[in-house]
Amino acid sequence: MSLEVSSFGLLSKIFQNLKKCDEKVAITRFFGLSDITILENWMLCFSNLRNICAHHGRLWNRRLVAKLKIPNHPVFPFLINNQIYSNKLYAIMCSLSYLLKIIQPNNDFKDQVISLMGTCPLVHEKEMGFPADWKEEPLWN
Repeated sequence: MSLEVSSFGLLSKIFQNLKKCDEKVAITRFFGLSDITILENWMLCFSNLRNICAHHGRLWNRRLVAKLKIPNHPVFPFLINNQIYSNKLYAIMCSLSYLLKIIQPNNDFKDQVISLMGTCPLVHEKEMGFPADWKEEPLWN
């Protein structure tokens, strides 16, 4: 129950500080990842993104402090083109979309991102780390 009132940053730190145990491995595998450090990194990146948004920071051309780790062989579709800027918004949006498809398969995050990016000039897409063919990725289809 105490985790329900904890911040995402605290949850990220708790998960990171847990010893490698069967439960931590099981959580990581549930999300189709084989490396615990990937999920730890993603949680840190989500926490940083949340803090930027909560404090009305800009995202469109920001280089994020925490670089997102790209998984090598995730179980579920992720990215074919993994040559992306790991310190840009697009990388985090991909990992968010990946996890949301697992947590809530019928979510509309992907559709909302595509719709929002449709109103964005191409130069801004590039500044956020979106490659030219990003909509062709299985993750966004």
